[in-house]
Amino acid sequence: MAFLTYNDLEALAEAADTLLTTLTPSGHSLVCSFKPPRPKDPPNRFTLEVRNLEANCSTSWLENILVGIEAPLKIKLRDPMYELSNDESKETVETLLRSIGPLASSHLYNGPRGSKLNLTASFLDPTNVTKAVEELNKCFDDIGKLSVKPLISLKFNVPIKIVEALRADLDKLKKQSRLEHRVQLKVPPSDTTNKTHLSLRISAAAADAPKLVAKIKVELEKLLAGTIVMNDDLPVWHSFFATSAALPYLKGISVANQLYIHRDLRKSQLVIYGGAATSRGAAQRALMAKLAQLNHPPQMIVSILSTTSDLVDRDVLVECHS
Repeated sequence: MAFLTYNDLEALAEAADTLLTTLTPSGHSLVCSFKPPRPKDPPNRFTLEVRNLEANCSTSWLENILVGIEAPLKIKLRDPMYELSNDESKETVETLLRSIGPLASSHLYNGPRGSKLNLTASFLDPTNVTKAVEELNKCFDDIGKLSVKPLISLKFNVPIKIVEALRADLDKLKKQSRLEHRVQLKVPPSDTTNKTHLSLRISAAAADAPKLVAKIKVELEKLLAGTIVMNDDLPVWHSFFATSAALPYLKGISVANQLYIHRDLRKSQLVIYGGAATSRGAAQRALMAKLAQLNHPPQMIVSILSTTSDLVDRDVLVECHS
């Protein structure tokens, strides 16, 4: 891994954006996270941690990647901390874990997002998790010093249409989660499934993981709540909105304002996702106008015009007045 020091958060964020789109010579993606300043750090000093670098990575390689943007004040490299093979590492760690308690499952992975070998394990007895974190963090066995943390992971199944409407906001939250809170927010692309829903996942592995994940969970739930269309203190709703005829009507307003209007049939309400504030306002006015029209339909007034006598046919004109 490497640590890049900056005196400006915007420069740090720009460097992170550049590195996150960079592949190492062997094809691995880089992982970046913001390291909060420590009390003893000088003022205006911010650190970007970069993981998944090649074992022989040099500072010049990083400098070449960052050409064209503000250079970091300092680059510090840290060498890999283990020498065992993947299979040997897995066997060693699982043995240590089983010495604490029976395992329900164990998964070893070293994918393109991490050159560090990771193992996720679940205990049959949840209380053993705390003990494992405490005991294994003191371990200096053949594998070297381990970094053991509790893992918190939450999953949200969200309709694809809502995800696409919120894509820009989700990408912004994803970046904020990674840099400011050390939390991963995974939002898969819509073209990876033929299902109607996508699984969004929030996860963090840290001693304070529950607290970190809770912060992002609140922000994500705010986005997923959307904007309920209200008329005074009541949601805008009519039985028309529950019909199939309402679908093309709502789609037309959604497309015109570059947002998505969701029908919540269970709660009898319309919810707007995405779009600029002005677009959401325009969509709400259109829906309220439609509601007024549905509540006050045109009246039929029949006018009988001329008659020549009681014995002849009458000419009748039917006028429709709204």
